[in-house]
Amino acid sequence: FPSHDTGGGDEKMFALLKIVNAYESLGDYRSALEWAVKATDLKEYWSEGDFAQARCFYHLALRETNDQKKTKLFSKCVNFAKLGLQIPQSDTLLFLNPMERQVDVQRYLNVALYNLGNLEEALESVVSALKYVPDDKDLRFNKRFYEETMLKQRIIESTRKLTEDYGILNKGSLEVIASVLNGNAVPIEVT
Repeated sequence: FPSHDTGGGDEKMFALLKIVNAYESLGDYRSALEWAVKATDLKEYWSEGDFAQARCFYHLALRETNDQKKTKLFSKCVNFAKLGLQIPQSDTLLFLNPMERQVDVQRYLNVALYNLGNLEEALESVVSALKYVPDDKDLRFNKRFYEETMLKQRIIESTRKLTEDYGILNKGSLEVIASVLNGNAVPIEVT
């Protein structure tokens, strides 16, 4: 990767990222995305452009009501976050947020991964960020939520196996256990 830019590209990149931030603060993620793409095109070896695109796709996904489109947007969020994480820290004399790589991108990445059904990766993302901000309430909440969800899934799968493969439990038992784990009301027969 190139060393410090002497042709003014760093300053232009910094300005493009500021424009992205301005549109994000207005909630105009489509415009922010356009500028994030320009930033990525200018400095493809900087992770900040990819992280900006990941943020934009994340926010666009949250607003999307169509499930197929939402999934596609979350997929793009994950793609750009992972691309950015593969690129080494940007080499510049300008100040860039050092926590963007370690924490901020993980805030979007873990939620996008969860929404795509990738619980283990979502948990890994949260654990990665918690190394730098161990007391962060939102990340700790997500970590616990993912761990509980994965545990419930394993319990339901084990119960299903006991029911279907071994015949130890009946189907009604499986339904009751799944309902309890999912916080649903369980009908009780009074005789």
